[in-house]
Amino acid sequence: MTGVVLVFRDVTDQYREQAQRRQAERALRGSEAHLRSIFRAAPTGIGLVYNRVFEEVNERLCRMLGYQADELLGRNARMLYPSDAEYDWVGREKYRQIEQFGTGTVETRWRRKDGTEIEVLLSSTPLDPTDLSLGVTFTALDITDRIQALEELKRLRSLLTSIIDSMPSVLVAVDRDGRVTAWNRGAAESSGVPVEQASGRTLPEVFPQLDAELERVRAALASGSIQQARTIIEGTDGPVRLTDITVYPLAENGVAGAVIRLDDVTERVRMEERMIQSEKMLSVGGLAAGMAHEVNNPLAAILQNVQNALRRTTEDLPANRQAAEAAGISLEAIQDYLERRGVPRMLRGVLESGRRAAELVENMLSFSRKSPGALSTCDLAELLEKTVALAASDYDPSKQYDFRHIRIVRDYAADCPPVPCERSKIQQVFLNVLKNGAEAMMAREQSEREPAFVLRTRCDGPWVRVDIEDNGPGMPEEVRRRVFEPFFTTREVGSGTGLGLSISYFIVTQQHGGSMTVDSTVGKGTVFSILLPLAGRGIP
Repeated sequence: MTGVVLVFRDVTDQYREQAQRRQAERALRGSEAHLRSIFRAAPTGIGLVYNRVFEEVNERLCRMLGYQADELLGRNARMLYPSDAEYDWVGREKYRQIEQFGTGTVETRWRRKDGTEIEVLLSSTPLDPTDLSLGVTFTALDITDRIQALEELKRLRSLLTSIIDSMPSVLVAVDRDGRVTAWNRGAAESSGVPVEQASGRTLPEVFPQLDAELERVRAALASGSIQQARTIIEGTDGPVRLTDITVYPLAENGVAGAVIRLDDVTERVRMEERMIQSEKMLSVGGLAAGMAHEVNNPLAAILQNVQNALRRTTEDLPANRQAAEAAGISLEAIQDYLERRGVPRMLRGVLESGRRAAELVENMLSFSRKSPGALSTCDLAELLEKTVALAASDYDPSKQYDFRHIRIVRDYAADCPPVPCERSKIQQVFLNVLKNGAEAMMAREQSEREPAFVLRTRCDGPWVRVDIEDNGPGMPEEVRRRVFEPFFTTREVGSGTGLGLSISYFIVTQQHGGSMTVDSTVGKGTVFSILLPLAGRGIP
């Protein structure tokens, strides 16, 4: 008997497994193709190393290094490093990071095929963190341009800092809240606060003198315009300085703030004042020369006739008696009548006023005398002492001060050589300053401070400097600026001509080629500074 035996077997699972395997193979091939596509197209160098020997490299890495792929494959990475030390350090540091973090990143230098060196950011990750022998993938990014750009940025930043620090101005940048964002060397020196301690702190904390400038900062930000002002700022070391303040608004990239610039213009303003003062002196000199002839002649006639009138009415002279007898009256009767009517007193008043007018004209003529007399060497400290003695001996009850009751503090430098000058004229300068200071100290309201002068001499390069400092009431700025002007005075009418300091200024600057300045603080006192050249008449 023949027949067919049919055997049925369920192969569903087998087909399913094969399908899954084929699907997995396709996915793997696709993934591999995807990875190779990334490997080829990546904008950074990519490779695979076993024990630091190249096994795979992409085209980007080859272009970056200037090698063909077959020139790298199978070669040790040491070929790329400029030194053994760099190669060893990268290995140690990279594998230390891999062990600790699972990946390692370092910045190093590689040498290209043409010998040039490039900066490289190298990142490595093992295929199996537990077995580094299976290989390590890496990416290499050429950061040479970035490093050079950073170095250039550092150089420019350092250059900018050096330029800002070398400026004579104080420069402070603040944000909208008034917190310091930049602080140059001038700011550090003026405030006494180094830049490390100033950054991030508010302006009033680190530079209290600029507290009021925050309002100007807000005004500059609100208006978008530069704000300028001139003010007086007292430095940390005490002296008061005249300062120009400029506030520049800043508003960029969403950051708002301002730059505050301070310029010490004290010396510039003083120089401008001296130039103006010199021009005034020259003007007065020309005026005085013209006035002398116009005033002196009639003034001389007035004085001569007044003197003759007094001689012919008050003195017992034979000619006077003869004239009185010829008129039928005695000389005594005439004198009695004139005395009762106050005529001699009036004539003496006219004579005194005439003499004062003559002295005034003589003082004005001082401005027109350009040719100085002969110079002789003079010890200025010794001359100061003689002037003090002269001022103390010139006691007059009508004056409101007694020089003998003023304390004198002497601070004479021992190394100051004698100065070529006209002794009598420089003594006149010293005497004028001392008398003005004495009157100022006695005129102030009663206080606990004893009136005192500080007399100081110093060598200052090619000059000798004399400071006469008093502790009087000081002068406001508007008075200080005009103190050397001819006929300017703060005394009552009739108490002075206002020419003493003007003449002193003329003697020092025009006749001796020196400099005469004044600094004063209300409530503290005044300092007159006189500089005379050691060479004699240093300024033409």
